[in-house]
Amino acid sequence: MANSKFPRRAVQGNDQINVNDPNEMRMWIKVFGVSKEQLEAAVLSAGPDAVKVRLQLSRQTGISP
Repeated sequence: MANSKFPRRAVQGNDQINVNDPNEMRMWIKVFGVSKEQLEAAVLSAGPDAVKVRLQLSRQTGISP
């Protein structure tokens, strides 16, 4: 199994990231291990789909998804 900063099990299904919900943002920040600003930028770039955000963050950080 590849070493990944972004756990696959945390972003399965049709998970959507709501940047307007502070509790949800805290959860996703913890899941991805990024700052609020990084998460917001990734959502702005990739849209709210958590899988796409995970891929966007992996491109930004250079860590494989």
